[in-house]
Amino acid sequence: MKRKSQSGFSSKQLIIIFLIVVIAGAIILAITKKSHTTNTNDQSGERKKVQLSDVIWQGDATGSWTATGGTPPACPDPLLAYSPVDTEQASQILYPGQYRGADYKAHGGFRFDNNQSVDAYVRLPLDAKLVSAARYLEDGEVQYMLDFQNPCGIQIRFDHLYTLAPEFAKIADTLPAPKQDDSRTTPIDSRPAFAAGELVATAIGHKESKNYAVDFGVYDLRKPNEISKNATWAAIHKDKAPQTYYGICWLDLLPSTDKKRVHEILPLDTDDRGASDYCSFAAGGNTLQYNNGMPVTIHSTPNKSR
Repeated sequence: MKRKSQSGFSSKQLIIIFLIVVIAGAIILAITKKSHTTNTNDQSGERKKVQLSDVIWQGDATGSWTATGGTPPACPDPLLAYSPVDTEQASQILYPGQYRGADYKAHGGFRFDNNQSVDAYVRLPLDAKLVSAARYLEDGEVQYMLDFQNPCGIQIRFDHLYTLAPEFAKIADTLPAPKQDDSRTTPIDSRPAFAAGELVATAIGHKESKNYAVDFGVYDLRKPNEISKNATWAAIHKDKAPQTYYGICWLDLLPSTDKKRVHEILPLDTDDRGASDYCSFAAGGNTLQYNNGMPVTIHSTPNKSR
């Protein structure tokens, strides 16, 4: 008679059940790992392809943007289908449209001060073409900046990317050799299109100084933003008009769960006390309320801000 355990199963049956559990666990682990390390895939496992209009937005010497190559299509709704980062891991938010240190930043960003390394996933939040990029040195470490455009008139900028995903690493290898603090961008003539959700980078910030942060900017090239209609403000920021006049508050454009999360995270303490010229909810108001709209450094944390 076959010996059975107290559970009612024979030893052979228990071994089979154990093997099934082990194999199932291995399959689940492999699927989970793949979902975190691959780009946006379709059901066949191939990278998702996207075709976009030939329209490209060009900036001019005055800081204005014009659509070229056709009529711009309508923008997607919702505008940002994905969050650019895992907001649950973010420790602080950097508001767009504020001074950080002595520099005005039209972009915002995310800090990951609880991380133990530079590892962090960055994804493209909407379908877009890569239109320009930079590879440069900051504090002796290579950093990457990428500019994307959706033909409808939305531009996305990532900066302080440390390790690019393979598709972007191949493109970055064609850029000029990195120079210290020279973050001038190079046009990407092929303008490859990528789908929303595409993995852009797997690491961010600075490894040596443990400064784990990534810049994220959203620019609506279709029309200047509201604050740029103020002549005093416009005069202060005209030198960077292509960004400053078109930067927008992207926090409320994120998917609902991420939108809720970013409003729960404290903003980075900045020169102007959490001010934002683009975000109406910023407790510090706009930068024109402080020091005639110019930076003050007494509250700044230049080694941490981006």
